[in-house]
Amino acid sequence: MLVFTGFNVLCVLVYRRLAGVRWPDALFWITHPHSLEYRHIHDSTKFFGVFVYFCVFAFQIWSAERVLVTIFRRQGMEAWKTMINDVGIEKVENHFIVCGYGQVGRTVVDQLKRLEIPFVLIETNDGLYRELLKDNVMVIQGDAKRHDCRDSSRTGHLYRDRQRR
Repeated sequence: MLVFTGFNVLCVLVYRRLAGVRWPDALFWITHPHSLEYRHIHDSTKFFGVFVYFCVFAFQIWSAERVLVTIFRRQGMEAWKTMINDVGIEKVENHFIVCGYGQVGRTVVDQLKRLEIPFVLIETNDGLYRELLKDNVMVIQGDAKRHDCRDSSRTGHLYRDRQRR
């Protein structure tokens, strides 16, 4: 933003010098080069207007690309899924807490999904946690042995996967 602001100030100064206009008009010309009166300005002002237009256009493409990359790259999507997951966990009531997504835990989760019974899964494996998050499973990353992890899923009926003990 600082570079773009500096660019705008420089453009205003150059437009004022080339065309002898007031600063509000020069500032307006930066984003509206079509408003330059081509019959009454010098060729140097026209060429500078084209240069400014391409610079503004390039900045818009670059900034839009940066924003889109930030939002839609893998980490951005994971952060969004984590936020949605956290909101969902806050809203769930009268649910089961499934500790671990081992062989038995997976079976329990499948049955709870099939019966549409609310549950929260607690999983320690980071890779598995990310995969479950992508599949829209309400999951908390952490160790089910720790009370603060279970407390973050509020009160619920606890089911512990025996293979994870």
